[in-house]
Amino acid sequence: MGQSEYDFAFNIRNVRAISADRKYRVYFRSGEFFFVRIGGQNMDAIAMQFGLLGGLIAAWYRGGEMSPDKLENLDTTTPKELLALHKHNFSLPVSDFVESEIEPPPLLPQHGPCAGRWTVRLSDGSKWLFEFEDLEQIEAALRYLPPLLGETIRVGVQWDEKKCRYRKA
Repeated sequence: MGQSEYDFAFNIRNVRAISADRKYRVYFRSGEFFFVRIGGQNMDAIAMQFGLLGGLIAAWYRGGEMSPDKLENLDTTTPKELLALHKHNFSLPVSDFVESEIEPPPLLPQHGPCAGRWTVRLSDGSKWLFEFEDLEQIEAALRYLPPLLGETIRVGVQWDEKKCRYRKA
C-alpha cells in the first residue's frame, strides 16, 4: 500500500458519560478517518478502590485490550478491512467535520491518564469527546490534524516547558 504524508495512526479514548469508554486507533487514508477499536474502559481506579474484587473487575474489562503485537498487525492491514473486525469500528470523511478543538487535559482526569482532549462536532449534529492518554498521541494529532481539518479545527494548547505538559493556549 502506497503511503502519503497524511497516512498516519494514533491512539485515542472516546470518553462516554453513560456507557463504557472505548479506545480507538485512528487511521487516515484517502480523505477518511478510520476509528478501529483497540480496547475499552480504564478500570484502574476501581481496582485500587476495591482491592481483590476491583482487580478482578479491572482484569475482566482489560481483556479486550490489544497487545503491542496485535497493534503492529493492525497497522499492516488496510483500514477499510479493519472496519469489519468490531461492531464499534467506524469511519468519517473529512467533510463530516464541522468543528473540532484540541484542548489541554482537565484538572482532574476522570477516565485515566490524559495528555489532552479532542472535541469534535459532526455535520449530523453529534458531538464526540476523545482523550489522548500520552504525549506521543497528542503530538501526532497536533502534527497531522490541523493540515487535514483546516479551518474546522482549533488548536487550543501550547507546550509548557516548565511543567512538561500541554496547557491552554
